[in-house]
Amino acid sequence: MSQLSILLRIPEAAVETQIPIKQLGLDSLTLVELHLTMEGEFQISVDPEYFTFSNTVEEIAGLFQKCLLEPLLQTSESTGDNQPKVIDRSDVGEIPLLPIQQELLQPNVVAPSRNFVMLLLRTPVAPDPVQIRRVLEWLVARHDAFQLRFRFFEGRWHQEYATSENPVQFEILNMRGLRGERVKAQAAAVEEELLRGFNLERGPLFRSFLYDRGSQERGLLCLAVHHLAIDALSIITLVAEFNQCWSSLERGQGYPSLKLPDPSFGSWARRLSSMAQSREVEAELDYWVSLGASAEALSPWDTIFPETCEGENTTSGSTIEGEVTGKQADGILRDWNTAHSQHDLFLAALAFSWSEVTHKDYCYVELEHYGRSESYGESRPQRTVGWLVHHFPHLVKVPSLRNKINFCDSVRKSRMSVPNEGVGFGLLRYMSTNEAVRDQMGKITIPRLRFVYRSRLDDTFRSNVAFPIMNHSVYGQDSVPEPHNPALVFYAQRSRQGFEWHFRHSQRHFSEDKVHLLNQRIKNFVQNLHNPTSDS
Repeated sequence: MSQLSILLRIPEAAVETQIPIKQLGLDSLTLVELHLTMEGEFQISVDPEYFTFSNTVEEIAGLFQKCLLEPLLQTSESTGDNQPKVIDRSDVGEIPLLPIQQELLQPNVVAPSRNFVMLLLRTPVAPDPVQIRRVLEWLVARHDAFQLRFRFFEGRWHQEYATSENPVQFEILNMRGLRGERVKAQAAAVEEELLRGFNLERGPLFRSFLYDRGSQERGLLCLAVHHLAIDALSIITLVAEFNQCWSSLERGQGYPSLKLPDPSFGSWARRLSSMAQSREVEAELDYWVSLGASAEALSPWDTIFPETCEGENTTSGSTIEGEVTGKQADGILRDWNTAHSQHDLFLAALAFSWSEVTHKDYCYVELEHYGRSESYGESRPQRTVGWLVHHFPHLVKVPSLRNKINFCDSVRKSRMSVPNEGVGFGLLRYMSTNEAVRDQMGKITIPRLRFVYRSRLDDTFRSNVAFPIMNHSVYGQDSVPEPHNPALVFYAQRSRQGFEWHFRHSQRHFSEDKVHLLNQRIKNFVQNLHNPTSDS
């Protein structure tokens, strides 16, 4: 109850115990955070398959009580010194590239060595560097994605495990007594070193730096991982497990006896490859081909994204942003209280506003899914670290009668009609061994507009742990090759005050004035949802 109260930021007394936790407003991020936080608090391991959105609070409490009485720990994973075994990588064959990886690793494209994610964690006062290294080694050994290596030969990219173990790269930077600009200069030097790139063929894909501020101050732990090995939900898993292990070592209990992720990244990639050849997935071909044909027939894209502006390909959207707070945010949370409904609300706001700005009665948009739902009967890779998200196109028709509430419901139904949450699009386009299928899927135009709903990603593990997240940044997004580098990306997310959003756009294809206009229309849509006089 207390953990749910903290995560949802509602009074403990307001947490209902008899309804599925999804109805309380949990999303995939907070479900993982709740799961791992409770495992850490009770020092037990609970199979993710028994920890789902359909559970009630009462059922979760009973599950943890059962686990405390009859532990579900894999005692065979620990040796005499409580050192867990590393994940099994005995299968040394090639690992299929996931669709999202193939978007980045296209044939005849220079190795994308500068695409990485950087996390900054606040340390306790004067943390023991030896213990930090032990935790990092334990963490890296648990997740096979950190051992991936990438080589280009025979006209395409290949993914395999490293043939030899690499020590964890952990550097200690002496920042004792430094203040202001000198601290910034040290941090900038680390960033500059990382921007030189990761060696995808030899590794490592994981690097770490401790900013040592002395015995009286809290420092920073910088974790940098190449994007081919990590995504948003992986960040939550890594930070949760890091804090669990640190706390266990601090209590003198040794390494936590957590189950290894099941499936591992390599196992999941092979499962997806098998799924791509199945009749069930191939049965979706007509849906995707029909969608592509409909989008192609509506309008030539160069009328919406003309190449008229000179300059850099993309620019940060940090200065073009918006938010809703206070009573307006409370009203949204009351009527759209789940992550899926909030996703659909902002998708509706984008499509509605897009129609007004472009004077089109449709919005062809690429959606991003976190990639950890149960697909085609396979178990969820809930605690698997890796780049598992997937993209798929979606067409939203915008009616002339524009009642906003009704339009939101229409968008929800349209999104729910997508088969298997869009997983099949990437499987058929990139992983099918049927050349005719890949040829048909390859002709589908990728939208130049992308929508990403980040939910509470930037608000997880910000407190209540020894190493809270201070900041995370993604580098190299602009270098993704065509056609997977959209001209305009709209990001929306929950915040402590309500909801916020921002844009990343191509100056060559979508002017800043249009982005500002689109931003204002989205803000009007969200702020006036319950104002009947605002409907066109």
